[in-house]
Amino acid sequence: MGPIVAGIQWILDFIWPSAGLYDVDANRVLGFTIPVLVIIPMVLLATIIERKRPIENHDTQEARATIRTEWMLVAFMATIGIFLQIVQFVVFGRAAMVIGGPLFYLEAQSVFGSMALVIVYALYIDCAKYWMHRLAHMIPLLWATHSFHHSAECLTVATGARTHWAERIVLAPLLLLTLMLFQVPAHIMAMAVLLMNVPDGLQHLNYKIAWHRAGIWVNTPQWHRIHHSVEPKHYDKNFSSAFPIMDVIFGTAHRPAPDEYPETGLRPRENPQLWEGIIWPFRGWLGPRRSGTGTQTQASAIRCSLTLPARRASNAASGSHSRPE
Repeated sequence: MGPIVAGIQWILDFIWPSAGLYDVDANRVLGFTIPVLVIIPMVLLATIIERKRPIENHDTQEARATIRTEWMLVAFMATIGIFLQIVQFVVFGRAAMVIGGPLFYLEAQSVFGSMALVIVYALYIDCAKYWMHRLAHMIPLLWATHSFHHSAECLTVATGARTHWAERIVLAPLLLLTLMLFQVPAHIMAMAVLLMNVPDGLQHLNYKIAWHRAGIWVNTPQWHRIHHSVEPKHYDKNFSSAFPIMDVIFGTAHRPAPDEYPETGLRPRENPQLWEGIIWPFRGWLGPRRSGTGTQTQASAIRCSLTLPARRASNAASGSHSRPE
């Protein structure tokens, strides 16, 4: 690991000589890079797995068009996200210098201690993400950006990266607060993020994995699908990113039935195209003029058909969307 860290530090010094002034070094870069590099092959494998036991049928022309648009939106948001990540490095580093470091900083002196610290920090980050996610449904300003994520009607592994660039900005102060309260060495942080990335990254997977197989310990596509449901009884349930125990602790858990795979999206229906997705929070001002009242019609039916008995079809399509606007 030493030569890798040295190589990264050399590159960092070459392209950003003043990085040290902002508390950015090779170890911090490595801590964020390793989980990202692991995600790439995981996503490629997930796209293959999704064809084996899909929750939804994505073979229709409309579904394929919707998913193509999602991948384009995700590519755009990820590109902007890289730039925002660099800005966060600078801002967080400067804030750390002003504040004087985190309130709590823990290190481990043994292998067992390191493993325990990885689990503790993963739970800490997941708890913080739980509350950031929950606030995104409670506060209108945050929901205006987070609703872009919920506009997805065909859930796939790509939906996990369907985060609007504006949401990254408005949540940045909460992320800074999380890091300033409690930090660990970079290698512990990297392993904790890696531990979370598997269930977190696969929770939107279009693959039937019954939640009871993982219980309340690891998130599954069925558990998180409840959170994206159009059915009012599922609103504001199952917020957790990696560990459903958070929903159990804070009273937002909905344990799905074995065959409970509801339709997903927003009510009234909004399934943005590329430009509308980019300007999502500002689409009322910058987007095309809309005709009608915005209620769902027969012509705007869900594009993805569930591979479930017809009796499971949701009748919430005709209702209004009751999430906070």
